[in-house]
Amino acid sequence: MPGLAEALDLDAAPRVVPGLAPAHPRRRVSLNLAAIASARWRVLHVTGATKRALIDAAIADDEGARALPAHALFHRLPEPPALYWAP
Repeated sequence: MPGLAEALDLDAAPRVVPGLAPAHPRRRVSLNLAAIASARWRVLHVTGATKRALIDAAIADDEGARALPAHALFHRLPEPPALYWAP
C-alpha cells in the first residue's frame, strides 16, 4: 500500500490516512498508528477464518506476517487492541 511506512510511524501526527486495498473496494481510509496509539480504547474486529489466520500469524510474530499492519498493532503499541472475532 502506498504510504504504509508513514501510516505505521508512531512519531507521526495522529491522523486519517488514505489507502489502497488489494481487493474491492480498493479505496479506503484508516487511522494511522499514532492515532490508534492515542486512543483510550483499542479494538480490532475480525470477520472470517482467513482474516483470523492472518491476525493469529501477526500475534505469533510469524516472519511472513511482519509486513502486515496488524503486526504493528500487536507488537508496536504500548498495549495491543482487544480482539473480537466473528466467524
